[in-house]
Amino acid sequence: MIAMTPAPVVAAPAPVVRSEAIALTSLSTDITHFVGFFIGNGADADPATCSAPCHGGNAGILVGKGGNGALGGAGGRAGLLLGDGGDGGRGIDARYDPTTGALLSAATAGGKGGAAGLFGTGGSGGRGGDDTGTPVPALATASPGATGANGGRGGRGGLISGVGGKGGNAGRALTFLGDAAGGSGGKGGDAGLVGGGGMGGWGNDGTTGDPSPTVSATGGVGGNGGRGGLLSGDGGSAYMEPSGVFVSGGFAYAENGTATAGAGGNGGDSTIGSGGTGGAGGFGHTGTATATGGRGGNGGNATLLGAGGAGGNSGGVEAESAGGRVTAGEGGTGGSSGVGTPGGTGGKGGGASTVDQPAVGGNGGAGGRGGLFAAGGPGGTGGTATSTSGTTKSGDTGSSGRSGGGHRA
Repeated sequence: MIAMTPAPVVAAPAPVVRSEAIALTSLSTDITHFVGFFIGNGADADPATCSAPCHGGNAGILVGKGGNGALGGAGGRAGLLLGDGGDGGRGIDARYDPTTGALLSAATAGGKGGAAGLFGTGGSGGRGGDDTGTPVPALATASPGATGANGGRGGRGGLISGVGGKGGNAGRALTFLGDAAGGSGGKGGDAGLVGGGGMGGWGNDGTTGDPSPTVSATGGVGGNGGRGGLLSGDGGSAYMEPSGVFVSGGFAYAENGTATAGAGGNGGDSTIGSGGTGGAGGFGHTGTATATGGRGGNGGNATLLGAGGAGGNSGGVEAESAGGRVTAGEGGTGGSSGVGTPGGTGGKGGGASTVDQPAVGGNGGAGGRGGLFAAGGPGGTGGTATSTSGTTKSGDTGSSGRSGGGHRA
């Protein structure tokens, strides 16, 4: 009998794995990247991983929102057809060595807002960085002075339709050693053909607690409103709080040194639409030196149709100690108006207060020119003056604006 040798077991051939799934995955990724090149939002800058200034990413070529900047970087632009610009990043605050009090790095400006596409809103400008001064002012190694950084400019609104971005607010300055100067507000973004101009940013305060009479405090200037659309749209106002109070120029406070408050920003112009309202000037304070109030910003002009903007009020001014002198600011001029519309009203002059020196209130701003067949705007009222023992004189009322051609009183 012949022994049977079992046949060896042969493994079944491994199935062939076709590559369609991998190919399809790769194709899907390619399509996503292709579409994203044309449609998609720009990436926001990450302050935790980027190096200042960090710019926001641009949107897709056609449609999308620009990414937001960080650490003073600019906002990204929108898609060319449709989309809003990205917001500018906040500036970086000044840094000091905590042991020596020496300045390590100055405050940086806010980033500018990104531009919109054909349709869309411009990005807001970033806030400027603060400078709160040396932490150890008594040390010989401490750096004197403080300077707040400027706010970023608002981005342009849509070329066809859209609103300009808001200007960035400025950074403040505070020190107990030397001078202090607040930053200036960013300008509001302009509109394209149709749309409103962006609101200007506020100028921030300069405050010095140094008792020396030789130091100075300066408030930042308010940012101007953006221009309304070339065809139609209101001009942007200078900075306005949600309560409706215009506070544009920065305050200036010096314990005994010279104080100069910031002027209010001007309102933006328009073609068909209202001119923007001018911003209020800042308040000035000194002890024994001289303080000057901030002038009100001018109202924006309306070229064809619409009312000129009102001029901004001037900030008040005071000297709280004997020997302190003041110069009150004037109100802003009203804007010129379009056909058939009276000119804008002039702003109020600033009040003045002293202990024993003459106090003279600021003059009101002049009224704006009236449009064809319309009267000029009224001038602003003068500021009041008070003093404990010095002479006082209120400011004069501003002159009325010139009437337009063909107007009969």
